[in-house]
Amino acid sequence: TGGVWLQHRSVPAILHINSSGDIIKQFDVTFSSSHGLCRDRDGNLWAADSGPFNDAPDAGVRGNQIFKFSPEGKLLLTLGKAGVAKAGTDTFLQPASCIETPDGNILIADGHWPRPTNSQQDGDRLVWYTRDGKFIKEFGRHGSKPGEFIGPHGLAFDSQGRLFVADRSNNRIQVFDKDMKFVDEWRHFGRPSGVAILK
Repeated sequence: TGGVWLQHRSVPAILHINSSGDIIKQFDVTFSSSHGLCRDRDGNLWAADSGPFNDAPDAGVRGNQIFKFSPEGKLLLTLGKAGVAKAGTDTFLQPASCIETPDGNILIADGHWPRPTNSQQDGDRLVWYTRDGKFIKEFGRHGSKPGEFIGPHGLAFDSQGRLFVADRSNNRIQVFDKDMKFVDEWRHFGRPSGVAILK
């Protein structure tokens, strides 16, 4: 239908805006901290609510979740537990972005910085789920070596299936092949927050 989908830190948190700049649809949702929106091949929208960055009043209460919505705004699925900041198969540290994988699953970058002091302080990772919300696998750990992350914050796949990760608090882009073998890292950036690849 064209236009652009916007997730932002206001109310309502998700808008569909046409090419003239008119809001043509809005989802009646609010988040602790909007932090990433992606679309799957079925047209559904996946929205990350990372939770607060520091010791805000909603730390431990809201956030740390991913929500799957239909294009009409119906909530289809919720991943994670509200306010629970833990790297698990059904919980998140602080999800910051998502993308559909070439084979149709959903990949989530988990681990925003800074975190509330009562949150798990390690565990940064990438997490795969099926489109119906089943945990598949996770990759990575907290750190600065190849395959480690501090605040993974953006994801993109190229035409060869390589994954590019904006590893923000490590000030680099990491590149992995389709088997998640480390290919390269690019450190000629400041703090990369996102990455996009054209055809």
